Amino acid sequence: MADSRTEHSCEIADKCSFFERNEGLNNTIRTVRKIFCNGQQKNHCARYEVYQQLGLDKVPEELMPFDHLAADSLVEAEKKAPV
Repeated sequence: MADSRTEHSCEIADKCSFFERNEGLNNTIRTVRKIFCNGQQKNHCARYEVYQQLGLDKVPEELMPFDHLAADSLVEAEKKAPV
């Protein structure tokens, strides 16, 4: 497999569980990769937002790349959680 940095502009694209979870949805995956992974919208991906703020292990499998409301709620809840 090629290095994700040469294949994708997003450094977590090869580790993103969104693609494993939705592997039967070829058109959806192709569109998401085009817009969020390979395009200029990487910083607008809700999954990438959670990854940046909380780490890859905190990105829920069911989180859709465009679900910013859920991402914001998750980040806010995590920041409020007692340590």
